[in-house]
Amino acid sequence: MIVANPRNLPMISSNIRKSDKVDAHLLARLARVDPQLLSPVTHRGKAHYPAIAQLRARDLLVRARTRLINAVRGISKTVGLRIPTCSSPSFPEKATSCLSEELKPSLAPLLETISHLSKQIYCNTVPLADNHRHALDGVLANREGSKISILTWLRQPPGAPKPKHILVHLERLKTLRKLLLPDGLEHIVHQNRLLKLAREGGQMTAQHLGDLELERRHATLVAMLLDTRATLIDEIIDQHDRFMGTQFSKAKRNHADRFQQSGKAINDKVRLYSRIGRALLDAKQSGADSVCRHRSDHPLGGVQQKHH
Repeated sequence: MIVANPRNLPMISSNIRKSDKVDAHLLARLARVDPQLLSPVTHRGKAHYPAIAQLRARDLLVRARTRLINAVRGISKTVGLRIPTCSSPSFPEKATSCLSEELKPSLAPLLETISHLSKQIYCNTVPLADNHRHALDGVLANREGSKISILTWLRQPPGAPKPKHILVHLERLKTLRKLLLPDGLEHIVHQNRLLKLAREGGQMTAQHLGDLELERRHATLVAMLLDTRATLIDEIIDQHDRFMGTQFSKAKRNHADRFQQSGKAINDKVRLYSRIGRALLDAKQSGADSVCRHRSDHPLGGVQQKHH
């Protein structure tokens, strides 16, 4: 069966003599000549439907929240009030502090709805179980024997390319894996959304993250940890490559130094073998004893002859 793409078939959609029978004849003729003229499409399998439904539901939630935020801003402007620019999750708090007492009773339900939508958006962004949420909250606690949080320790720079620094980075990566976050989170949420959440979280301290609403805090921590994991892997590979490059350069310099230091001894050996070769050639041409000639040319020849 061929499923045609109606967007690429204007001869059917724009036909003035349009009817089911005429359309069927046109589709049959196109399929007989070349099926590719129908721009065939393939429907997604049932396994993709939950993910598609999740994306569409989140899109509707974001649109509803945006419309409510714009409505609140428009109503406040009609009475001469201007709400400062801020992120969507923090809008209800900002708006409450800026609205007059006369407008608060009317706009309070809208602000509560915006807060509720923000929670639902974060729930829809990162699906987590209770054990995952408990592990994420533990990242904000101070590291044992240290005054900094585990999250701050995980995001520290690698330092110089040395084995001890690489081992520390590997320990950070093991700590991240012990959190046992669900696999494939980076594929569930769009990369741009994850990067945005990671940037927002990177500007906050562990204390500020702890003060966020539950759903927003966990979604932000997941985005930060996913970004941190990718960064750690890249930095470990880069540190290893730089360290190995340093070792190769050091070995090359040491080899060149030893070769230069032994150059004099090598030259002496070459001159010695050259004299031996000339002595052998002269002895062959003159018919003399090459062994005696060799001993006389050798630095130790005189000593050897005395012993004889």
